[in-house]
Order: sequence, then structure tokens, then C-alpha cells
Amino acid sequence: MRKGLFEALKEYGDSDHYPLHMPGHKRRGFESFNPYNIDITEIEGFDDLHDAKGLIRDAEDRAAALYGARRTYLLVNGVTGGILAALSALTCPGDTVLMARNCHRAVYGGLIAADLKTCYLYPEYAGCLMGGIRPEAVSSALSENPHIKTVIITSPTYEGFVSDIREIASICHEKGALLIVDEAHGAHMHFSGCFPASAVEYADIVLHGAHKTLPAFTQTGFLHIASDRVDRGRLESFLRIYQTSSPSYILMAGLERCISFLENEGKESFAEYGKLLEEIRGEIGKCRAFTLADNEYKGKAGIYDIDWGKLVIMPHLSLMTGYELAGRLREDYHLECEMADRTHIIAMTSVMDTKEGLGRLVSALNQMDKPAEYISEGMHKFPLPKSVMTMRAAFTGKAEYVGIEEASGRTAADLIYAYPPGIPLVAPGEAVTDQILDVIREYRDQDQDLKGLFGESRDLIKVVI
Repeated sequence: MRKGLFEALKEYGDSDHYPLHMPGHKRRGFESFNPYNIDITEIEGFDDLHDAKGLIRDAEDRAAALYGARRTYLLVNGVTGGILAALSALTCPGDTVLMARNCHRAVYGGLIAADLKTCYLYPEYAGCLMGGIRPEAVSSALSENPHIKTVIITSPTYEGFVSDIREIASICHEKGALLIVDEAHGAHMHFSGCFPASAVEYADIVLHGAHKTLPAFTQTGFLHIASDRVDRGRLESFLRIYQTSSPSYILMAGLERCISFLENEGKESFAEYGKLLEEIRGEIGKCRAFTLADNEYKGKAGIYDIDWGKLVIMPHLSLMTGYELAGRLREDYHLECEMADRTHIIAMTSVMDTKEGLGRLVSALNQMDKPAEYISEGMHKFPLPKSVMTMRAAFTGKAEYVGIEEASGRTAADLIYAYPPGIPLVAPGEAVTDQILDVIREYRDQDQDLKGLFGESRDLIKVVI
């Protein structure tokens, strides 16, 4: 009989496997406690997340002061809940949103929930990696579509690539649009000069996944109002809809402890973290069989800056694939990476990483290192599917399941995406083309984990009737 989830988690937590993945606390708590002892509901004296006036409001105000935001809200439904609320608050049903195609699936969920139309910004490509969004592309799209009043992009990307948010925000505001930045992977960037500047300095709403790179529990984050252009009352109304009515006090207390850490130990800890990253990146850069995404990417493919906390390691394909590298790190060295695909792996670091832990990664790579022929392989370009109907109409309408071979020319009724990172190959309401199907087949042949396929053999696609 298969062991239970609790037993499996306890066994993993007691093992020597080192996490090169989120959450950012890296399984290192501030103190030991019995979680059941502090798991309460909204009782007298402990405030209410949906009408914060006491302890919770104090934590939100402290977070706002740390980041320089006009107002900050604690998120316990992850950044996903914040994205849904932000999109709904800044739009009305039927509006068109200008969005980066490489936004997380949560953004697509927000479009479905709020019944919005889309105009896409497509990122450029830097070899096998997806780059950023150029300001010129934003300017051109808003000039061609002056009715668009809401823009949303992801920066940094999953790979740590940052777009020129300052210039993009300036363009948006000049043209009368508000900018939402999904900075879920950049909650740490504000606290050290060795990282890019946070979008809180420039955008209108910024989302942070605290659990991704800070010492906070999974499912927690911050929504920052970063300008006076946002209707706070409308936003708060939607936060009450998209966040649970029974928020976990354990998660909120964890966020407050994270805030205290940043206030009291952040400066010193991030200085040490920056030095450690410089040392680790330097050691990995000496490897002959692996290439580390580094300074050569800045200024190319819309990449304005780079978050050095993401270790994007590309094995030379004459030696092994990214899948094989991640497998060897897991099986032989007990190192668990954040993600892997054919061309690269991502090892996520945080301020809570130890020199010993990251040193194990360097040691493992050195043991596998040897001269290897470099083979360049580009990334699958995003197909450019045609939108046939709105996402909401396709997602909520009548649908059927057809085999992959029969799906060409039909209209998708669900998202199909590789996870991680959760960027759709096709979205509801878009035509399923032969090109999309070819990418799906190739991903399946590589055993990449595709979501949105149905049936026991994962060979059915949900399409509109």
C-alpha cells in the first residue's frame, strides 16, 4: 500500500535531499512549534483579513513600508488570487487586455473569470530560453489599440529575465493604461543592489509570491498598490471574492515572521546571500559541460536585467539533456531542482540557502564535468494561434473530447501547457493548428509533463462543440 502524504513529506523532510526549488524558506524554520496549537479562525483580538484593522493590518502596513508601496495586502491564495483580483478590479467584462503571451496560467484564468479579450505581446528568444518584452512592442500595441487600458506582463520570468519595467510603465501611463506586473518570482529583488529594481517603483499593481524566494509558507504572497491610479475599494471587493473566506492564520503568521526577518536581518542576510551567489556562479561558470545563463544575455531579446538568484544551467546536449541532468542530480546527489526540460534546468536559490547546500550543487557538476561538444538548440517558438471566440465562452460552453489526430482545425476549450512553468501552448477560444499539435506530440515524446490533455493515456483534447 502506498504511504500517505504526511508520511511521505516527513520522510523527505528528514532526508538529506537539498531543495534547489521553492519555497524560499528551504525547509529552515525560525522556530519549532505545533501548528495545530495556533490554527484559529477570526476570533476577537486577531483581526480579519477581509477587513483588516488590527494585527493583520499592522503586518500589511509594515510590508508596504518595506517595499515602498501605497498599500499592501497579504495573499493566502497565492499570487493566483491576487492576479484574479487585480485583473477584475482594473477592467470590465468585454474589455481587451494587453498581455505577454508568456504570462502564467493564472493570468489566463483571470481572463476567463473576468470575461476579457486579449491582445498579445510575444517575448523574444535567446537561444533555448525565452527573453523579455521590449518597450517598443508595448508602445506599438497601445498605439494600434488605443481602447486598451490595462497591461499585464511577467517580470522576472521563470528563468529570471527582467524586462525594462521603468520604460514600459512610462509608456503605459503616457497612453492612459495601467500596468500590472506579475513579479511573483521577484519578491527578494528589493532587498539588495545585486538584483534588478522591483516593479513596485514604477507599476500600478505588483504581485509577489513571498514563498518563492523568501522565508514564507507556500501559498503566501503580497499584492502591492504601487500608484494612486488604482481604485482601492474596487480591488478590495475582488480580493474578498478571490481569497478564501477562511484564511489560514498559520500562513498569515508566517508572512508576518517573514516581514520581521526582512526588517531586522534582511540587510545583513542579503549581503551574505549576494556574496554566496557570486562565488557559486563563478564556480559553475568554470564547467566545460555546462553553460550558465549569465551577463551575455543582458541587452538581448528584450532582456533588460537578470535575477542572479536563478541558476539556469544548460548541459551540452552532446553529453546529456536537461531531463537527464536533473535526474542525475536527484538520484546520485540528492539535489532536487525546480524544473527541467530538454535544454536546461533551473535551480532556484534564496536568502535561506546555505553555502554547504549550494556547494553540493557545484561539487556534483564538477564530478559530472568533462569536455563536451556544444550543441545549440533553439526553444520551441510559441505558436501564434488565431482567437476564434472569447476564452470565457470557450471554457464555459459545450465541449467534447477528441483525439490529438482529430483536433486540427477545432477550437480549444481548455488550456494546454507544460508545468512548470505554466505558459499555455494554446488557450481556450483559440484554433488548434497542426503546428500546435506537432509541439504537443514532441513534448509528449520527451515525456514533458503537459497539462490540459485528457484520458488515461493523455491523448484527448477538449474542444468546443
